[in-house]
Amino acid sequence: MLSNRLISTIAMVFLFFIVAILATENIYAVPADPTIVTLVQADGTNFLAEQRGDEWSHHVETVDGYKIIFDKVTQNWMYAVTDVEGKLVSSNNVVIKNPPLCKGNDSEQYTETCPKSNFPFLRWKEEGSHGWETKDGYAIIFDVETQIWMYAILDVEGKLVPSDNNVDTNSPPAGVELHLRPIKPFVPQVTNPIFQDSMLILPSVDLPERGGAYQDIIFKLTKEGEWQLLDFLITPELQQIDNVEIIKTDSFPVQVFLKVTGNFTYNGQKMGQISSRLLMNRFDIWMYSNESHYKLDLTFTKIIPLPVYSLMKGEYEYSVNGRYTGTFDLAEDNRF
Repeated sequence: MLSNRLISTIAMVFLFFIVAILATENIYAVPADPTIVTLVQADGTNFLAEQRGDEWSHHVETVDGYKIIFDKVTQNWMYAVTDVEGKLVSSNNVVIKNPPLCKGNDSEQYTETCPKSNFPFLRWKEEGSHGWETKDGYAIIFDVETQIWMYAILDVEGKLVPSDNNVDTNSPPAGVELHLRPIKPFVPQVTNPIFQDSMLILPSVDLPERGGAYQDIIFKLTKEGEWQLLDFLITPELQQIDNVEIIKTDSFPVQVFLKVTGNFTYNGQKMGQISSRLLMNRFDIWMYSNESHYKLDLTFTKIIPLPVYSLMKGEYEYSVNGRYTGTFDLAEDNRF
């Protein structure tokens, strides 16, 4: 029979082996380094991104949360979509050059994964409207107030609106139909002018003294060939801005950002449109607020990219809401 001392030694070695395996698993399943880095496209343009996940599963995201993947054929970073196996693959949308797929890009039906979601879904398009639904056919809509994807229902006007059911954690609302569609075409929130169903929708129109003064302007083309103004908004500018910080990358071409922090005036405001225009050598930025039906954080931080690519070297100014000003330099012409 084995001696007690030998048995004890074998047990200690076995215990050490088990501990070593567990420690190894913990060592290798470390979170990905979240450091922001600069990635370069085939044409030389660059942008900021960060790696997310751990050793077992990780991906790269833009700083505004869109998953991206490097396309070896085009040598470009592309916005990512998921294939039938749930793997991230390259789309046809080049980062910076094209809009992210979740931003209303006019594509055929596809499966995609958007910011704030961990599930794939399909986009549908019909004349006058478009939207998204789960793989099993339930219409979903992104609730901009809560930043959560919710199952969709119809309101009294026949429009798709968020229900109270979270797609990640809840079942679809009782009695909701599969492949639910709006009874009336919706008017999308757009970042670029769009002509749809005889309606011209403009995200904003500037005044000489203030960018983005009029927002969500809607014109309808009548049968007589005349333009009829249907609607527009005048929204208040953000009042309580605490700090505006300039951020410049060390890479070339240089990227420049404004980091704006502040507070909403009351618990019922949210971030609205942001207007940015270059007037001579001055970036004129206007930040607006909108009403919210939800209680949100009173503090905000917003990163605003300044379009500095191709600018000549020299000193440039910036102004936020006409009150918060500063300058920055470009040491050389900011283009290849």
